[in-house]
Amino acid sequence: PGIRGIMLISGFAPMSGTGEHCAQGVIRLEHWDRRKTPETQVSYIIEEIQKRTADIHEAKVMCFTTPALRGLGRLGGVGFQLCSIGDVTPPELAEQADDLVHRLDQMKETKRVMSGYNANTPQLYLSIDRRKAEAMGLTAETIFKALQNNLAAFYINDFNMNGGAYEVIVQSEAPYRAGMHDVMNLQFPGKEGMIPMSAIGSVKHSVGPREITRFNKMTCANI
Repeated sequence: PGIRGIMLISGFAPMSGTGEHCAQGVIRLEHWDRRKTPETQVSYIIEEIQKRTADIHEAKVMCFTTPALRGLGRLGGVGFQLCSIGDVTPPELAEQADDLVHRLDQMKETKRVMSGYNANTPQLYLSIDRRKAEAMGLTAETIFKALQNNLAAFYINDFNMNGGAYEVIVQSEAPYRAGMHDVMNLQFPGKEGMIPMSAIGSVKHSVGPREITRFNKMTCANI
């Protein structure tokens, strides 16, 4: 009750930036005249959303209202960088950032402290036997170009047509880059024909930071 509509946006979140693991939803409320009861108030709706999403362990859900004046909302407060010194791994930095956020959130002087840094984004770790690949006539450049052209997106050029400018992007169709087996089925031109990725490398599931930011050349987490 009290909600008129919802718009979902995949690939972007205010605190996490852009990425396949990010998303945000914009909730449009009913008119003031139709929200007279307690369960239709903004505070109640936010509390209810947080309760219903609390058991989603695969995601970190944060709900907040947009500011009446741009730059003066809950996301426009104080921010700083928690920097790592020495050989601090991303999981260790994420652990310290979460601990700091928890302690700051317990203080009465601060409210809704959050960090967009995490080191548990699902990833695929590809290991290539370069000596074996070179023996088959493959170079690292050939392998990496094929990976980029098929799994990522490779820009070719622009062209004009009917008064509009368009980009030419090379990328495999979604069904051919949806899983780990698609990586192992990639083919490379070798000395004696096409060589599959499974012949020169292996891939496994892993986790890590979605992006690494630095402040004064030190890896940091935004708070």
